[in-house]
Formats: sequence, C-alpha cells, structure tokens
Amino acid sequence: AVLYMWWSGGDRAVALSEQDYLLVADFVNTTGDPVFDDTLRQALTVKLQESPYLNVVADAKIRETLEFMELPADERITRRIGQEICQRQGVKAMMAGEIAALGSNYVVTLAAVDCQSGETLASRQVEAGAKEEVLGALGEAATAMRRDLGESLASIERYDAPIEQATTSSLPALKAMSLAAEERARRGDLAAIPFYERAIELDPSFAMAHARLGTIYGNMGEAAKSEEHLSRAFELRDRVSELERLYITTNYYNNVTREGEKSLETYALWKRTYPRDWTPYNNAAVQLASFGRFEESLDNALEAVRLNPAHIFPHTNASWAYWNLGRPEETGAIAQQALDRDLEDSFVHLQLALVAHTNGDAELRDQHLAWADGTPDQLFLRSVSAVLAAEAGKLSEAADHYRQTISVLERAALPGLVGAAEASWAVHLGLLGLGGDAVERARRAVALSSADIDQAAGAIVLGMAGQGSEARSVIERLRERFPNGTMVNAIYAPAGEAAIALGRGQAEEAIRLLERSRTYERGSAFIPYLRGLAYLEAGDGREAAAEFGKCIDWPLGLPFWALDNVSRLGRARAHVLAGDVAAARRDYQDLLERWAAADPGLPVVEQARAEYEALEP
Repeated sequence: AVLYMWWSGGDRAVALSEQDYLLVADFVNTTGDPVFDDTLRQALTVKLQESPYLNVVADAKIRETLEFMELPADERITRRIGQEICQRQGVKAMMAGEIAALGSNYVVTLAAVDCQSGETLASRQVEAGAKEEVLGALGEAATAMRRDLGESLASIERYDAPIEQATTSSLPALKAMSLAAEERARRGDLAAIPFYERAIELDPSFAMAHARLGTIYGNMGEAAKSEEHLSRAFELRDRVSELERLYITTNYYNNVTREGEKSLETYALWKRTYPRDWTPYNNAAVQLASFGRFEESLDNALEAVRLNPAHIFPHTNASWAYWNLGRPEETGAIAQQALDRDLEDSFVHLQLALVAHTNGDAELRDQHLAWADGTPDQLFLRSVSAVLAAEAGKLSEAADHYRQTISVLERAALPGLVGAAEASWAVHLGLLGLGGDAVERARRAVALSSADIDQAAGAIVLGMAGQGSEARSVIERLRERFPNGTMVNAIYAPAGEAAIALGRGQAEEAIRLLERSRTYERGSAFIPYLRGLAYLEAGDGREAAAEFGKCIDWPLGLPFWALDNVSRLGRARAHVLAGDVAAARRDYQDLLERWAAADPGLPVVEQARAEYEALEP
C-alpha cells in the first residue's frame, strides 16, 4: 500500500505562474537498483507535462544547454548542474527527486526549489510498499506537487491520468524507453530502435513506445512498419496522458489514415488545451504547407518560433512557407536567423542553397549543399543536388548523385528510402522524355516504397508512359489503403488517373479528372503541370499557358521535382498554339539559356531548340 504523508510545507501561496518554467532534474537513487535510474525522471516528466499550467523545460533544450556548458548531452542533471542550466536559461524552478530504500519499502521525495534563491517552493514525500508500487506513489506525489505549485484543482482533475497508465506499469519497460530516448538523442533514429522494441516486448501495451517507434520507422521510409506501430498506439490512446493522446492522434491521422483535415482539427484542440506548447503550431504548419495553404502555414510557424525560438524546426517551417509564397529574401533571412542562433541542420542549408540558386550564385549554393558531406545528412542534400542537376538538363550528373545515394541506402538496408530515391529519379527521367528508363525506375519505386507519395509518383510515370494497367493497379491499392486519405483522394489518385488518360490520348478526360484537385493543388505543382499538358493536347493554348505558368510561379516544384524548366517548354508550346509567337520566343530563349549546360544530345533539349529555330522571326 502507498502511505501518503506530508514532508514539509502543506498549503502554500502560488509558487509558480503560468509563465514560469520548471526544470526536472535526475533522481538521486540510493537503492542500488539501476532500474530506477532515469526511469523515475521520465515518468515524473510525463506527469508534469500533462499539466496545461506548468511549463516543463524540454530535454532538447537541456541537451543544447549542456553543449554550451561543454558537458556531454547525456550528463546527469544533478542539483548543481540543474541550477546552472536554470540560470543560463532564465528558468524559475527545478524539481529534484530522490528514491531510497526503507527496509522492504521505498521512499520517494520530491522538492521544487527556486533556482535563484534556493528556497524550497514545495515538497512531498511518499512511501511505497513494493517496487511495483513506486510508480503509482510517484504519480500521487507529482499530482500533489502540481497543486502546491499553483495549478487549479479543476485543471488537475481534468488532466490527471494515473502515472502507470500514462507511461507503463513495468519499470523495466520504462527503463528501456529511457535508454531509447538517450540513444536517439546521441546516435539517431536507427540506434534507438532495439530499445523501443525491448520496451514493447516488456509491455506490449506501452502506447508511447509504439508511437515513438512508429515515428522513427516513418522517418526511415518504412511506411508499413510505421503504420503498424502508430495504429497500435492509437488503439491504446486511452492509456496515456492528454498531451500524449493528442500526439498519438495527430500522428495516426497524418501517417496511417492520411486524414489531414482531421489532423488539423486535433492540432486546434491541442492549441486550446496547451496554448503555450509550440508543437501543435509547428506541426500544423507542416500539414498546412502540404495542402498549399502557405499563408496559414507561415502564421503557425511564426507562432511556433515565438513560443520556442531555440528550436530549429519552427525556423525551417517558417522559411519553407516564405519560400512557397515566393518571398526568397525572407526565406533566407529566417534561415540565417537560425544559424545566428546556433541552430543548424540540412534543411537550413537547403533553404539557403535554394535562395542562392534563385539569385544565380552557384558557388554559394554548392557550399550549402556540401555542408553535410561526410555525415548522414549528406544523402538528403545530395538528392537535392540531383534535382537541381536534372532541372538544368545535366542528366548524367543527376544520375551519379542518385546512384551514390541509392548505393548507400541499399548498404544500410533501408528499402523504403531506396524506393523514394527511385521515385524521384523516375519522375525526372519522365520529365526529360526518357520514358523507357523512367518506367524501369518507377517499377522499382513501387516495389520498394510503400509511402503514398512514392506510389503516386510511380503511377504518374507509368501512366504517362502508356502503362495504364500497371498505373491503375497502383492507384487502386492506394485507395484501398487510404480510403479517406486527404491527399490520396484530392491529389495522388486524380493525378495518376489523369496521367493514364494522357498516356491514352484522352486529354478531355484528364482535364475532367483534375478538377477534383483544385482545392489542394498549390500543395503539388504536378497538378497544374498535368492539366497544362492536357489543355495543350486538347488544343487550348490559352488555358495551357495559364496552367504551366502556375508551375513556374509556384516555387514548390523545385527541391522535389524539377518542373520549372519543362513547364517553360510547355508554356512556350502553348503560346505557339495560341498564336502569341513573341511570348513563345521569350520562353524558348529563357529555357535554352537555362539548358545551356545540358548534356549534349539530350532529346528534350534538342527538340526545344528545333522548335525555337522553326519559329518565324
């Protein structure tokens, strides 16, 4: 049984305000049992983060501060180190804990200390009659501490999941989860997988272990494994805290059912419940960008920057929104702001590379793309180099980048990411008129990657190349997997079906099919590109020019699919069809300048040059 008793204090005046931050230190473990190392801090953090009132300093922020202090990222947060972190970051208070053996019982002590004065703001001590009861006792103490620190009783009653439910009743499983978090922070996603799997083996109902593992598999391009674990976490969502339930629910809608609108609804609830949490704003920015709602994406990203200026994700999402709104100066400014704050990753350098590319500064662009050489991020930036090379018609250079990327991914046994690279390569080959090679790559992409966007890319390439039956099978499988998927129904399936129609010479049918994509088309420049091809085939030069113009004006195509130059070719042909020879000449001239360094003999370049020379002066 758990004996609940006062250690000191009792009822106090409000100790923390809603604006104050609280650092959770590591527990002092004098029991000699290593199962308590790290696990109690993790469980306590979950309980405190459940509170909409308290602001718990994130582990990522702690690791960043330790780096500034020239200490290892996994350094134990003792009271002395915790106090220095608080002083560096302006944190009001620190929660310190201790567990000790008392005969066959265990005594857990919590104390919240003012980081500046050293005054004890609140403290509690509880006793557990057995090891298996320690987590429950800790949860009771944490709830009492929330009240002592100023949270209202109504808030506590609403957001107070039992700690063994919010985490796990298994201390060994919680220990494995702690080790997984450490490994992920220190060595990345791949190294953390065995520890998350061990946590699930020890407690198959450990919802957050399933959720974290599902997220990692998604990052690795292993969509099927990701969906399996995220689905299991969703089934177990009543066994977690409210904050974790929101995290699990949005991940399920985003990555399993692909119901993006439901995800946005859940982010809205998350914002109302935890208004000072930057995460729902940051993640909503990503979702809104995928829908082409870049103005709203920017608003959310900037709010996330305001709430958490020390994290890189809001900066990169704001920069990406600026880019897609055609505001390259602000794109570069906020990316540079991230660097000035010592926030640096491959996405920041990608965005600065794109700005340099737009400004015609090839040397600076290549410096940013070379930033990650010798690191795992090199693969990502190398793939961007491949896209830029393909856009310029340097197909042999692009192929070298793709081959190197695929070779590394194959050695790392990451078939999903291999499939993603094959899908990108297939699209570029198709855009540049090399249909036979494109079909081969598209088939590999469909076979290796289960991600919906890669499957859709494969279907588009197959359909355009006249392989309608194969493309139809891919689309039908997508619809079976994601019957309510927002992008599947609004973008991917219509694009694939339109590609099949174009491959069969059915331009009017393609135009009809793509009408379903109007609402979300800013999220995929491929839709207006296909529509432009359909209008061109149907003999409507004016409408075709307008659609190709969208691809040129919308920057979204650049780092993913090199649509810019082939859209200029399409618009030049559309102007000819509409009888505007002067406009056609301008587009052809611009295009041929952009393709000046293209591979000799590239058919699409030779064809464009012949068409230009055939125009009357």
